[in-house]
Amino acid sequence: MKDYRDFEYNDVEGSYKDLPTFIDELHAKDKRYVPILDAAIAARAGGDYEAYNDAINKDIFVKTESGEVYTGRVWPSDAAFPDFFKDSASAYW
Repeated sequence: MKDYRDFEYNDVEGSYKDLPTFIDELHAKDKRYVPILDAAIAARAGGDYEAYNDAINKDIFVKTESGEVYTGRVWPSDAAFPDFFKDSASAYW
């Protein structure tokens, strides 16, 4: 995963080029490929992280009482959390 960003991965060395074949092999053995995806987005304000910037533009993150984006600490370090009570957050996800 590139810089702990959801929806992205770093394939600099081509390490994912065989992923479809690997998944097919698992399925042939009646096994499943189950990637995990935490429901938090790495907070990368002012950067080139499209998923974060798009969420900011759509105003879908949980906010503090003062109206700031609430950030917490999870495995990607600082993270923002979609507010799934908003229809726009579900559509974004």
